[in-house]
Amino acid sequence: MSAGVDVVVRGGQVVTGSDVVDAAVAIRSGTIVAIGPESLLPPAERVIDASGKYVLPGLIDCHLHIGPEYDDWRTAPLAAARTGLTTLVPFVVYDEGETLPKAVARLREEAESLSVLDFGFHFILNHEPYILEGIPEAFRMGVSSLKLFMTYKKRGKRMVSDEFIAKTMERLAALGGLCQLHCENGDVLCYLEDKAIAEGRTAPTDFPPTCPDWTEEEAINRAVLIGRLTTLSRGVSRTVSRFGAGNATGQRRMGSRKLRVPAVASRRARTPMGKVCIAVLWPMFAPARTSGRPSTSRCVS
Repeated sequence: MSAGVDVVVRGGQVVTGSDVVDAAVAIRSGTIVAIGPESLLPPAERVIDASGKYVLPGLIDCHLHIGPEYDDWRTAPLAAARTGLTTLVPFVVYDEGETLPKAVARLREEAESLSVLDFGFHFILNHEPYILEGIPEAFRMGVSSLKLFMTYKKRGKRMVSDEFIAKTMERLAALGGLCQLHCENGDVLCYLEDKAIAEGRTAPTDFPPTCPDWTEEEAINRAVLIGRLTTLSRGVSRTVSRFGAGNATGQRRMGSRKLRVPAVASRRARTPMGKVCIAVLWPMFAPARTSGRPSTSRCVS
């Protein structure tokens, strides 16, 4: 590589997908163009000394919530940036009566004006048939994944029917999208909850019997079978029981190759005490901004 680069990050330990190595990173036009010994990299307009630090690729958090009930688009990205995250893809919702394309445009404008990080959207759909008509346009605008809940029967229209799931999957399958599902049998959970309340079983220790493991296992199986009708990529957003995880993994082994299965317990990376992480983006996204008006944040799909 003979031409100069914009930035070289030197002196740190570079974290790759498989190793942690002592190396320098060369960046040109916001893209990593080389990783290797500093002596072999081209001259740079700016050199960042990362001695004693880890140099991480751009980290993406794709399971968080931003909105009226949570942190807003200014606070959440600022907090995330301090942890080394460079891109957020939160779950978001549309307003009552709002179409999906209008919600995408509204939230994109809000995020672009406030966020210091790049971003995308996972939209949560309620049981409202009209919302399905906006999926193709929302997909063209960059929203490629939607989330549905098979439970929470008492939360307005949050719990969707099997028919709604099938119709959503059918539309996403034609577009190459992803349907994420919160899998629990909402009818059974509602019945067990009402029964426990009627019998006065309302202590925290009475909660587990109202959501037995098999209700998750059954819902995962049902979601997979519905998905097979549409050949859709679908993901189980989380599993909390070994039965649910085992069922989802078993479905993959039996041929549901498009089912994405998460770990049962979330794992958070930890760094040794005293070391600070600095983030460097792999090709695709723009680097995090640390000051000034966040006018160039991008919506990524």
